[in-house]
Formats: sequence, C-alpha cells, structure tokens
Amino acid sequence: MTARSFQVALVDGALTIFGVALLGFGLWAVWRENLGLAGTALGGGLILVFGATIHRFESLKGLGMEAKTRKLDETIDKAEVALSKLKELTELVGANLIKLSSSIGRFSGAPSIMEAYTLSRQVKKTLDGINADHSVIQEALEPWAKIAAVDLFFSEHEPLRRIVDQKRQDLSRAAAQPAAAGAEAAALMSRVREMESYLSRRFTEIQTWRLDQFSDRLFDRLNTAPELEEDQRRLFDVAFRRAAEQLDALARTLDFADLAYWRAVKRAHEQ
Repeated sequence: MTARSFQVALVDGALTIFGVALLGFGLWAVWRENLGLAGTALGGGLILVFGATIHRFESLKGLGMEAKTRKLDETIDKAEVALSKLKELTELVGANLIKLSSSIGRFSGAPSIMEAYTLSRQVKKTLDGINADHSVIQEALEPWAKIAAVDLFFSEHEPLRRIVDQKRQDLSRAAAQPAAAGAEAAALMSRVREMESYLSRRFTEIQTWRLDQFSDRLFDRLNTAPELEEDQRRLFDVAFRRAAEQLDALARTLDFADLAYWRAVKRAHEQ
C-alpha cells in the first residue's frame, strides 16, 4: 500500500465513523421529537458518509460544483511517480557531476565511450519513465551521440592519416636525395605539398556537423586521400562502410547498434 492509499483509507474511515455516529444521534433526536437537532445531525451525518464514499463516483454534479476525485487520485499518483523519477534523475546528475568535477585534471578526465553510453541509457530510461516528449529525449541525447560520432570518426580516420603522413615523409626524403634531378625533385615536392594540404585539415567545425553527415564526411576523406595504393583503399573502404553503418544507426536511433563494435572503438580510442 502506498502512502497515498493509506492516507485515503484513513480519511475515509474517520469520515464513515463520525458520519454513522451523527446519523445515529439524529435518529435518537427524531425519537425524542427534537426536530431541529435531528435535522442538523442527520444532515451532517449524510454529508460525512457521502464524503467518505465520494471517490467511488466518476463525477458529481450539483449545487454548481463538479468533483472528479478518481481523476484527481490518478493525477496525484502520476505526480508521485514523476517526483520519484525526478529524484532518480537528480541523483544521477549529481553523482556524475561530482565524478566529472573530481576526475578532470587528475584521473581519466572525460568519461569513456562506454561510460558515456551507460549514462545516456540511464538518462533515457528516466525520461521515458516520466513520459517526456520525444523531442525532449532527443535534445538530451544528441550531445552524447555527437561526441560518440566524433570519437568514431577520428578512430577510423587516424589510420588513414598515418599512412598518408608516412608516404609524405618518404617522398620528402626522396626529393631531398642528391640523385633526384631538378624536375624529378619538383614533381616529388608537388606530391608532398598535396599530402601536406590533405593532412593540414583540422576539422575545427566538426561540432557543427549533423549526425547524419558523419558517414559522408568520413568517405570524403577516403576519396580525397592522395597516394593510396588500391589494396589500401579497398581495406579502408570496407572499414569505413562498417563505421558508416554504425554512424547512420546512431543518427537514426540515438543508440549503439552494435555494442561489440563500439567497445572495439573504445579500445582503439584509448591507445
């Protein structure tokens, strides 16, 4: 029995007892022919008994008043549930705020991909529990989803960047060799500059990308990567397609489609 149910039962019991007592007193007054006292007692008893049973009626109309006690009880129960969920959310936010403020600059700093995912599921569960609007839930989860997309983008892009950078270094050394003729050295340096331009991309605007843009931007990097051999390009194409599936699912559902895949991303991101 909830506190609300106990309170209702207690009030109903008290009203019933006093109502019956007044009705009995009113009948005694009728027997004694004290009509004024009888009317008062009987009227008061009826009101008390009626008050004890009013919640059994869907609605009562009369004397210009309308009582909908069942709906009121339901509203109160919903409010109690909402308060309970709000308490859970407050505890969740408080605990994680303390964790973040205590660890930044000392231990691991920001939470890992999977820690952030667990937190996002707890928040979603709490918001679902209070029947929050879909737009509210989406607004709450999108910052987490975007950070996850950024982590995956860089996790997949970094091996590609390293290969291009290694080729840049190799060509730079070749161009600096005394055996390289003027025209050959110039051609090599032109290729080096192309790779330097590719590598200079800093993605300062990545936070402005929409979630549904990450997979396309990832393939843009592969398609414009200079000096890749065909077998290397094919391997990256396979890896990027897997990443694109996860990114597109994240954009649609604000959830991880394949937890094992994201755990692997976490390990790669932490290396």
